[in-house]
Amino acid sequence: MSFSLLSQALYISAFSCRLWLFIYMVSLSIWQTKRNYYDLKIILSLFQVKRK
Repeated sequence: MSFSLLSQALYISAFSCRLWLFIYMVSLSIWQTKRNYYDLKIILSLFQVKRK
């Protein structure tokens, strides 16, 4: 009984850990793309200023 409860708790904790890791990776990639997008906008605006 206690062993099955322990294994269940371990499984749940491992799953939640994986879930948080997944969420962290996704948010990190989204933040990275946002930053890259802003960098791209800045570079484009600089190019537009240079062309004028």
